[in-house]
Amino acid sequence: MNNIITTMRNEFWSDLERSIRAEKEQNRANGFDQFMLIPCFNLLASRNRTQANEDLLKRFDFKNVKKDPNLAARCIDVIETDLKIRYLPNISPMLFAEIYVMQIVHSQNDDDLSEKVLEFLFSKKEFMTVETWVKLWTTPDLKYIDVICNLYKCHFEKWSQFVERLQTTGALKNERVRERLLDVFREKNFQDSVVQSNENFINFISFMLSKKDIIWQNWEHMLQILEHYIDKTDMIYNSSTLTAIFDVLWKHCSEIVKRMANAASERLLNRLTTEESSLALWLQLFKYELNEEKKESLKDSLSKSLYDWIDNKMVREDMDSTQQLVLLLLYPEFWSLLKEYKDLFLAKIKKQRKVILLSSKRWSEKTLKSMKELLEKEFIDMELLDEIFEVIVDVPVQVDSNVNNNAIEEKKENKDEKRKDDKQEMSKKEESKLRSLISHLDYCFLCMPWLPLIQYGATKVKKLEQLQDFMKITLNKLFAMVDDKSIAFYVCEFLEHDNNKNNIKVICTSLPGWGNSNIVQDKVNALSTILTEFKEFIHLKQLYTMVSTQFMDSEDISEQLQKFSHFFDNRDLESFPKASHTYQNEQNMFRKLKSKMQHLEQMNSGNAFKNIWIQYRKEMKEREKLTFEVSMDELYKNVNKKWRELEQVVRDKSLSREELRWLEGCDLHFELRLLFPNQTQQYIESMAKSINEYREKITQLEKMIEPWTELKKATDIVKKYHTSNKKIENDKSWNNFVTSLEDGRKALKNEKISIQVLSQHYDTCINYFGKETLECAELFYLIIKNEEKVIKELATSENFANKEHFANTMETLDNCKEGQFEELVNALRTVNGKIHEHIWDANIQKTSQVAKEILSIYKNNEHFTTKFKQCCDVDLNRISFLVEKAGRLQAVQSFNLLIKAIKDGQWHFVGCDQVLQVNSIVIDNSTEKEQREEWLVLHIDKEKLNCDQVEQAIDHVLLGFSKEKKLKEITKLIEKFGVCKDIQTLRVAFWRKGGRQVIEKLQLEVKEPLSEFKKLQSEWQKKLKEWRDECVKLRTEYPILNYFTFNEIHRLCEKLNDIVSCRQKHREILCSKFILPFLQRIDPSLSNVLPFVEKWRFEVVEKNKALTQFGTVFSDIWVNSKKHCDTQLHTSPMWT
Repeated sequence: MNNIITTMRNEFWSDLERSIRAEKEQNRANGFDQFMLIPCFNLLASRNRTQANEDLLKRFDFKNVKKDPNLAARCIDVIETDLKIRYLPNISPMLFAEIYVMQIVHSQNDDDLSEKVLEFLFSKKEFMTVETWVKLWTTPDLKYIDVICNLYKCHFEKWSQFVERLQTTGALKNERVRERLLDVFREKNFQDSVVQSNENFINFISFMLSKKDIIWQNWEHMLQILEHYIDKTDMIYNSSTLTAIFDVLWKHCSEIVKRMANAASERLLNRLTTEESSLALWLQLFKYELNEEKKESLKDSLSKSLYDWIDNKMVREDMDSTQQLVLLLLYPEFWSLLKEYKDLFLAKIKKQRKVILLSSKRWSEKTLKSMKELLEKEFIDMELLDEIFEVIVDVPVQVDSNVNNNAIEEKKENKDEKRKDDKQEMSKKEESKLRSLISHLDYCFLCMPWLPLIQYGATKVKKLEQLQDFMKITLNKLFAMVDDKSIAFYVCEFLEHDNNKNNIKVICTSLPGWGNSNIVQDKVNALSTILTEFKEFIHLKQLYTMVSTQFMDSEDISEQLQKFSHFFDNRDLESFPKASHTYQNEQNMFRKLKSKMQHLEQMNSGNAFKNIWIQYRKEMKEREKLTFEVSMDELYKNVNKKWRELEQVVRDKSLSREELRWLEGCDLHFELRLLFPNQTQQYIESMAKSINEYREKITQLEKMIEPWTELKKATDIVKKYHTSNKKIENDKSWNNFVTSLEDGRKALKNEKISIQVLSQHYDTCINYFGKETLECAELFYLIIKNEEKVIKELATSENFANKEHFANTMETLDNCKEGQFEELVNALRTVNGKIHEHIWDANIQKTSQVAKEILSIYKNNEHFTTKFKQCCDVDLNRISFLVEKAGRLQAVQSFNLLIKAIKDGQWHFVGCDQVLQVNSIVIDNSTEKEQREEWLVLHIDKEKLNCDQVEQAIDHVLLGFSKEKKLKEITKLIEKFGVCKDIQTLRVAFWRKGGRQVIEKLQLEVKEPLSEFKKLQSEWQKKLKEWRDECVKLRTEYPILNYFTFNEIHRLCEKLNDIVSCRQKHREILCSKFILPFLQRIDPSLSNVLPFVEKWRFEVVEKNKALTQFGTVFSDIWVNSKKHCDTQLHTSPMWT
C-alpha cells in the first residue's frame, strides 16, 4: 500500500514539475495557475525533499495574473487550502500563499481585492499565527507594505483600526514587524501625501499621539518622524498645523526628551524666520500659551529666535537690512508682541544700529516707500515706533524744535562781535564752523530720499520732525552766509560738486512750509547766482594758471597777476564775494582772453603746437620783453597763424622736413586730431599712416645713403678690372639709381624740400637695391679701401686669375708648414672662387648686374666678408711671388721622384679580400672612394704613393715644365699609370661579380714594356667576359641561384663547409642561424634545412664546383616552393 501511495505521489510530483518546467508556453502553468500550485508544491515537496530544488522554486512567477471579478474568492480559497495543508503533520512548507498573494494583489491595484484578502487573513486566527504575521511583514522584496500603504493612504481612522487588529495578533511585539511598520511612515511617498493638506497633517499628528505606545513606544522615535516635517520638507504651515506640531514639542513631549524637543523647536523657528511667507506665523508663536513650568523655557527659545532673526536678516552684509526691518514692522503681529519681546527687540537693534542708521546709506527708495506705508497703518504703536526711529535717525546735533527763519537775523547780530576776535583764533573757529556746516549739509543731502517720508510723517514721528528742523537750520546758516557775503571758497567748492547745488533746490522745495515760500525761493536764487559766479571765477583762474605755467615763464607775469595766483594758495576760508570784487580787473581781462586761453588749453595736451610756441616765443623774447598781455596777443597770433599753415601743408601733403620736425616726439594721431578737430577718425588714420610712411622712408634714406654710395663705388671698382670692362654698359636701371642717389643726397641737406620728394628718391633707390645693401656696407668699404691690394691682384695676377695656377697656388700654400697660411688658404679659396663664379667668369653686360652679383656673393656666403677681410690683411702680391718660387721647387722634386720610379718603381695591386672588405653586396660609393686610393700604390724604394699622390706629382711636373723637353721622359710613365688604373678597375669588377679564379695581389715593375701592361689589361678583360657568360649559364641551369648574388653564394658555401665540419649536435642550430634566413627567400615557410645541408660535401669555395653543388643540393627547395613559376623574374643580369 505504501508503495502504491509513494508511486502516486511521485507521479503527482512529476505532473507538478512538468507544469512548472514545460518548455512550451501552452503546456506551462503561468500566473494564477502557478499560485494555485503552491498548496500542491508544499504537500508533495515535503515528502519528496530531494526533488524540491532551488531551480524549481525560481520558476514560480505570480506577476502576470489577469483581471477576474472572482479573483478575491479564488485567492482566499488557495490561501486557506495552503494554510490547512501546512498544519498537517510532517509538512515543511517552502512556499507561503499568504506572502505571494501580495504580489498578485499589488499587481491588480484593486482596493476591494486588497481589503478582502486582508480581512480574510485577520479572520483566520487559528492559522495566522504570530510567526506567520512576522514572516509576512519581514519577507524582503515582497509587496505587502506597498499594499497596505496604497489601501489606507492618509485615512488615519483605517490606520488606527489596522494597527489595533495587528496588535491583537501579537505581531507588533516583534521588533522587526514594528520597524517595518515605522518604515511605512518614513517612506517618502507617504510623507509627501501627509503634507498635501493641512487636514492630513493634523490627523497624522493625532494618530501618532494615539498610537505612540503601540508603534513608536517612546518619544525619541516620535521626534525622529517629526524631523522630516520640521525642516526636511516643503510643507507650508498655517496656524493650525504649526500649533499642532508646537503642541507635540511643548505640551505632549516628555521631560526625558526635553533637549531633543527644544532642538526640534529651534529648527522649526529657524525655518519660519528664513521663509518670508512664514514670518506672520512666527510672530504668532510669541503669544503661544503654555503652563508656567515650561513658560520660561519657551521664552528663552523665542528670544533666541528673535535675536537670530536680527543677526541673520539685519546684520549680515549680504542682506538688505533696512528692507528686512520694515517688512517685519509691516506685520500687525509684530505690534501685538508682548512688551518683554518688544524691549528685547529694541535693545538688540540698538546694539546693531550701524546697519540701519540713516547715515549708513542703506535706505533705498523701495524701503522708504514701505516705511511710508507703515506710517499709514492704524495698528502701529506710535510710542514704539518713536523709539525705533530714535535708533535709525542719527541727526548730527541736538536740534531745538522751535526753529524759524529768525536764525538768519541771529547771524547778522553777531557779525560785529566776531570781527573783534583775535584773527588767528577766528581763523580756527571759522574753519571749524565751515567744516561743521559742510558736514551738516552732507547729511542733509543724504536725507533727500527721506523727504517724502518727512512730508508725511513729521507730524506723527518726533524724530522725523527733528530731522526736518535740522535741515532747515542748516540751510538757514548757508543762506545767512550768502546774505552777508561771507560764504567761503571752501563752501562754494563743496556745493559745486556732485549736483549739490541742485540738491539745495530740491530740499527747499520739499520741506514743509518752504515749498511755496517766496523768501526761501529768493535765497535759493541768490545762492545760485553766487555759485554761477564762483564757477566762472574758478574756470577763468584755471585757464590762467594753465596758460601762465605751460606757455609762459614767471618773469612774464606781472606783480598783480602773481599776487592773484598766490591768493589761491590759501583761499579755502576766504570769502568768495570779497575776493571776486578785489580781482574784478583780472576777471575782466580773462573774460576777453577766454577763447584764446581755451584754445591754448586744448593745445596743451599736444606737443606740436607747443613746439611752435616755444620757438616763436624765443624769437620774440630776443627782440622785446614779453608780458602776459603781449604773449596772448602778438605771440598767440603768430603761433596760431603758423598752426593754420601747418594744417594746410599737411592737408596738401606738401609737408617739408622742417615742418615735420614740429611733429617729432609726438603722438601723431593725437596731434592730427588737434590739427583737424572736425575730421573723421578714418581721415586722421589715413593721414597719420601717410606721414608715418614718409617719415620712415626719410629715416631709411638717411641710413641707406652711405651704403648705396659705397655700393656704387665698389661696383665701379669691380667693373674696372673685369676683362669685358669696355663691353659692360651703364644700363637704364643703373643710371636711374645713380641719379636718384645723388638727388637724394642733395635733398637731405635741404630742410625746405618736401618729404614727398625725399620719399620718391628712397623708393627709386630701394626698388633697385634693397635693404640688404646695408648689411654689405663693410664689404663695400673693404673693396674700396683695398682696390689695388686685393681686387686688382685677384683680377690680374696669373696665380689667382688662372684656375690651374690658382689650384697650384692653393696646393703650395696647403703644403706650407707655416701657420699663418692655414686660415688664408680657406679664405682665398672661397673669395677667389666666388668672385670668379659671380663676376670674372660670368656673362655680365650691364653695370647693374655687377652690383647685384656683389650683393649675391654676400647673400649666399655667410662668412664671405670675414674671409675677404683676411685676404685684405695679407700682401697677395708677395703671396703670389712665394707661390711661384715654391711651385718651381715642387715641380723639380716631383720630376726627380717620377724619374726614380721609372728606374726602380713597382706597381702594387690589392687582392680580392681587401676589395670586398668595403661591401661585397652593395657598393657604398662614399666608402669605396676612401679605400680605392689604396688599391693601386706606386712603391719607390721605401716611399709609397697612392693614386691621388701620383696624380699630384704628375700635375706638378706638367705645370712646372709645360714648355720644356723634360716632359717627354715621363710620358710613358703617365700612359702606364692609366693602364694600371684600368687593370685595377677590371679586377674589382671581376671579384664583385663573384669571380674567384684569381684572387691574389699583383705586382708590376714600372720599367716593364708598355706592351706587358696592355697584355695584362687584355687578359683581365677576357676573364671578366668569360665569368659573365659562366654566370648566365649557372643561373639558367640552377634557377635557385637567381635568388642570390654569387658573392652571397660563396659565403654560404663557406658556412656550409664549416657546418659539415662540426659535430652533428651543433649543425641544426648553425643551419637555422646562418643558412635558413637566406633560403627563406625562396620559401618563407621553410623551417628546417638540415636534411639539405646533410647532402653537402666539403668543396673549395673558389672553384665553380662549389656553385654547382649548391645548385644541386638546394634546387629541391625551389622546385617545391610556390615561387618556381616566377623563375624568369630572377634570371636578370642584376644578380651577376
